[in-house]
Amino acid sequence: MHRGVTQIEGGATAFGLAGDEFGRMHELSAIALQGPELRAVSQEPLRAGLEVSIGFESRSLMARRGVVRACEPDAGQFRVFIEIDSRLAA
Repeated sequence: MHRGVTQIEGGATAFGLAGDEFGRMHELSAIALQGPELRAVSQEPLRAGLEVSIGFESRSLMARRGVVRACEPDAGQFRVFIEIDSRLAA
């Protein structure tokens, strides 16, 4: 079963939840959701495996937790792929 891509209005902030990245904020833009995956653009790289809490500008979306699965350079910025946890962020 194929799930469609949902474009998210506005930006989001990913907060690092562990190690040296704890509390560090990463601004995300061009956000799209497809199933349990969030795809976005960041001006700085995020480490694969980093646990994050994601807060959205949109009031219709609740904060979520996730794990960065990949981060790829792309024309001076980075494409970020985050697997979203089914639980809400704490």
